[in-house]
Amino acid sequence: MALIQSIKRVLETFGDLVESILTRILSSAVNSKSCRVDFVCDTYPDISIKNLERSERADAGSTVVMILGPQQKVPRQFKKFLSVGKNKEALIEFFFNLKNVEILSTALTSVELFISHGKLCDRVNVSNEGEVVFEKCSELFCDREEADTRLLLHARHASTTHDRVIIRSTDTDVLVLMLGHKPAIPAAMYFDTGIGHHRRMLDVNKIHSTLGCDLCDALIGFHALTGKYYLRFV
Repeated sequence: MALIQSIKRVLETFGDLVESILTRILSSAVNSKSCRVDFVCDTYPDISIKNLERSERADAGSTVVMILGPQQKVPRQFKKFLSVGKNKEALIEFFFNLKNVEILSTALTSVELFISHGKLCDRVNVSNEGEVVFEKCSELFCDREEADTRLLLHARHASTTHDRVIIRSTDTDVLVLMLGHKPAIPAAMYFDTGIGHHRRMLDVNKIHSTLGCDLCDALIGFHALTGKYYLRFV
């Protein structure tokens, strides 16, 4: 979802928005010379321990918007639209259902794509006949609300066939979770974080080795209790 929230220019229609998101996802794989890219999103169940926090974050006067088709205009107050969980969930489902086959058929010759939507995840491939094929990936079924934890499931799945895994996020929670779960993920792990001139790549294996298993295990609970949004390693 951070990728969507980083969009600065509000596009005209939801169809244009889907194409922009898909292009960003695939270009991220090309730029990092990756042969697999996973697009992992939050879910927003009606009953959740996070409902109070989400309602406090939502902008006053925000409303749920029904997305009816690709030609529908994107709300001018896009950030306000995204402040409602149901709007974000509807956008992801619309994104999944409105596949730009032309973009996919060209890009997926060199990149394998996984898209999470709701509790499900689909693997997207191109058949020998050039047809874009979506197939359910049962190993990545997940009922976790937040992408932060779901990312680790995808990292573990990717590590069975790839020796390096890069997770792109601006959230400190993700780094803490990566350190805590590093022993379960055999691949070399990197955390791509920050934006603009502050963007950097952290070697999670090196940090884990320096801090040790016990401290990395404890960091998850410590971080949750303190609520700190940053980590400083001395």
